Amino acid sequence: MFPALLLLLSLATQTCLWYLARTTALSAAQEGVRAARADGAPSSAGQQAALEFARRAGSGFLDQPAAQVTGDAASLQVRVTGTVPSFVPGLTLRISQVARGARERFTTPDEP
Repeated sequence: MFPALLLLLSLATQTCLWYLARTTALSAAQEGVRAARADGAPSSAGQQAALEFARRAGSGFLDQPAAQVTGDAASLQVRVTGTVPSFVPGLTLRISQVARGARERFTTPDEP
């Protein structure tokens, strides 16, 4: 009975680590969108902001964070990926979260 209880506790802990890593990756992607969508901002600003956030906020439960920014003149997408530390032996979990947004641009009343 005790090994089953330990396995259950290990799976509960792993689920918590996965949830924290997933939430941090999503927040990092949103931070990257905020940085890259500003008028005139390069895409590299979004990648840098996402990675800085992921490393700072995800220390201990989001390993090997990576960020990728794609898009065109009207919209952009930031994808943050990483791995979750394994509390259960032999289990490898990868996560990927995406945030999207429109690029900011100045318009006049005559423009749509």
